[in-house]
Amino acid sequence: MLEEVKAWLDELGLDVEAWYGVRVFTDPVPADAPLPAYGLDVMLEAEFQAGRRDPYRYLGAQLHVLARRRV
Repeated sequence: MLEEVKAWLDELGLDVEAWYGVRVFTDPVPADAPLPAYGLDVMLEAEFQAGRRDPYRYLGAQLHVLARRRV
């Protein structure tokens, strides 16, 4: 998926500046599941850290890609 997005952006004259994996740990968790005992802030921090580090960011169910037009 990431390579397809990079190729598409390249065709549009955009360079990828950064990319992040999203929902690395929480994707399989139902939306109505109770919050974990360790708290929402800990869970969100774990998602944030994993989403910006290899190899974990590749496991994200979604991508956030930041691109910039070539000059």
